Amino acid sequence: MGKTGTHSIAAVFERDHRAAHEAGAKELMELLFAEADGTGTHQDVRDHLVERDARLELEMDASLVNGEVVADLVDLFPGSRYVLTVREPHAWLDSMANHSLAHETPPHWVRWRELRFRAAELVHPPEEAAWRDRGLYTLDGYLGSWARHNRMVLEAVPADDLLIVRTEDLADRLDELAAFCGVPTESLDHSRVQLDAVDGDWPEDARQLLGDRPRRQADDGHALWWPGIGDKVGRSQHDTPHRHGRHAAVVAVEGVVRLPLVQQQVVAVILAQHLNVVIG
Repeated sequence: MGKTGTHSIAAVFERDHRAAHEAGAKELMELLFAEADGTGTHQDVRDHLVERDARLELEMDASLVNGEVVADLVDLFPGSRYVLTVREPHAWLDSMANHSLAHETPPHWVRWRELRFRAAELVHPPEEAAWRDRGLYTLDGYLGSWARHNRMVLEAVPADDLLIVRTEDLADRLDELAAFCGVPTESLDHSRVQLDAVDGDWPEDARQLLGDRPRRQADDGHALWWPGIGDKVGRSQHDTPHRHGRHAAVVAVEGVVRLPLVQQQVVAVILAQHLNVVIG
């Protein structure tokens, strides 16, 4: 997923391996757009994935768009291994907003974000006016996308083929990453790990939402264990503290429960901390 370390993943491999970040992302996006609007088919997407793999011959293909087709990748390329980098959602949301405000977004990425963040469906509530006025999407849109991406990977990839790494642990886990991918540790360029700062130079009235409403959503008593991470689906023990002193709230994903939108897309502020292994 974007803003979780995928660029660093590609960078540490590219010195000694065929690696790329967002290789052919625009082509794949356009095929997914065509499928969404009825002018293309999912078979077109699958055929492209096979053709792209043969053409690029990548050993490490780091792309957030791969998350949208991860079930197809697992089916089409048996024996492949997958790395999911997961960033704590509070920091991820901060980073996404900073990047959006600081950089001009190409048209195909604009459309991608509009679809992923459900711009046509979700309306900013009054307390998110600062985000709306700066061209940012709704918190439900951002955080629902964060949950959906991670859920799709966890559900599609067999556990033995998946390495999950917290973004902040990436530099310390390169030896484990090399072993998982079956390459020598010395073939990875440790100097290329570089994570963006989470503190940006954007207005306080926009920033303050990150420290308030997302945390309230995570602690509102409606958080559920996320299938694939916890052992069960059910009410979390709201009064049970996390080992770091915060509640062990995890994302309630669509299709698992039928709750109002803001509850359904509960922000798991400590989800990444709850996981012991993660990269994506």
